[in-house]
Amino acid sequence: MNNNSKTKTKNGTPAISHPPGVSWSRRLGVTVIVLILDLIGFTMILPLFPSILSQYKLTDKSGWYATFSHYANSLGSMIGAPPQQPETVLMGGLLGSMFCLCQFVSCPILGAFADVYGRKKALMLCMVRFYGDLNLFK
Repeated sequence: MNNNSKTKTKNGTPAISHPPGVSWSRRLGVTVIVLILDLIGFTMILPLFPSILSQYKLTDKSGWYATFSHYANSLGSMIGAPPQQPETVLMGGLLGSMFCLCQFVSCPILGAFADVYGRKKALMLCMVRFYGDLNLFK
């Protein structure tokens, strides 16, 4: 057996090593903080959905919002929803779901990028992209 072989478990898979000096409770604490920040980021825009959608309703020139509103009202009447703007509630749910879907798709890609190029470069890429999006949607 050479000195370069990694420690293996009984079934032959490589053993997972933990960084020295990092306790289980600290790792759990960091994980909880990251999840709380993620949930804050997800829910921060929820109070703005009604005003954003009313702006789209007023400025829609393509007719897409009117079509969506028609189908949402039909769906609302089928399921017995209150008649006060069911399209706003449905669109808010769809936008929130799209955020989660985009996060589900992009996180493994960004994680792989960070594994190859490093965390700092991945964070810089995200910040530059975020700045570009802010300027694009002013």
